[in-house]
Amino acid sequence: MMHLLRWSFTLLTFIGLLSPSAWKYSWKRVLYSVYTIVVLLLLFSFEIFLFLDLVINVDNQDDFSDNLYVTLVFFSSCCKSLMLLIYRGDIETLLDALLEEPFVPVNAQEDKIRMRFEEQIEWSSKAYTIVLDVYLVWLWADGYFAYKRGKLKFRVWTPYDYSSPLLLLLSFIHQILATIFSTNLNVVYDCFFSGIMLHIYSQFEILEHRMKNITTDENYSAKLCAHHHHRIYQFATMVNDNFKTITSMQFLISTGVMCFNLYRLSLMEINLKFLETVSYTLCLLMQIFYYCWYGNEVKLKSLEIPNAVLESNLWSLNENSNKILLLITRRALEPIEFTGCHIISMNLESFVMLLRTAYSAYNLLKQSNAG
Repeated sequence: MMHLLRWSFTLLTFIGLLSPSAWKYSWKRVLYSVYTIVVLLLLFSFEIFLFLDLVINVDNQDDFSDNLYVTLVFFSSCCKSLMLLIYRGDIETLLDALLEEPFVPVNAQEDKIRMRFEEQIEWSSKAYTIVLDVYLVWLWADGYFAYKRGKLKFRVWTPYDYSSPLLLLLSFIHQILATIFSTNLNVVYDCFFSGIMLHIYSQFEILEHRMKNITTDENYSAKLCAHHHHRIYQFATMVNDNFKTITSMQFLISTGVMCFNLYRLSLMEINLKFLETVSYTLCLLMQIFYYCWYGNEVKLKSLEIPNAVLESNLWSLNENSNKILLLITRRALEPIEFTGCHIISMNLESFVMLLRTAYSAYNLLKQSNAG
């Protein structure tokens, strides 16, 4: 299983949510469990401090603006960490299924198709990780200058006065570590989800290859293709069921934060804080686009199966084989579509709708403020 989605598994191990498979019943596994608890404490304590600042300390619009979007983002990260821990067994079951029939490649050509997509997954995941981690480095370069002035990068409530050098340093380290794990938690979730969608895409390509190479034992080969097509739909349903809640929450939070940030930008002067807000908004857009792009690609690929049936040896097959392939065509008329709680579809139309919604909300906020 580990040769699938290798980069995602590497990041999962880094953020404390998946111990290396070789560490079984040993002191290393115990230490890793402690590491997992420390990571979760860092994330949840920072989210609590952010929320308490919002409730206790915030008394004006500027302070509210500085706190709200960070609180929402960390809330999303905490939910993702719990989801990955709770559904870890289901996720492993999904990946195990990709190594079993009918998904496993049966010849060199099919293996080449899978490896091509696995390389694409790894390349896009690493590029996505680099982009967000570069933003994180830039964020904390500015945070370091705030620390030198005796301030913290993010507004938080703390149960102590951090004016002393030691407590300020500890609070600064706490914020750095929390944002590092939060950012990489979002990265690994996004890369994992998009990687599974790309594997679904690759299964359609493998299915097309099989339909174009139906053997002389036509009925048996055609039945295998029908079974493979049915299992791809089942697999996609299982993926959607496991990820739909967090995905819909991500869409809602991202839409709200984007609206809020656009409104903030309209009131800000062009300075370092303005550029930071623009960069964060672009990262948020990229995150949603990442979901929508791959969801849209799977949807379009699932609709191409009727064309693949026509390109097979349809006219030279017997009647029973033709009936089986026509049943595949009929099933393919209903595309695979990933949704968030059966409300938000992950495709490019939803991405455009999100942009329009954010812009409309921005105009409404601006008019309300002007009034």
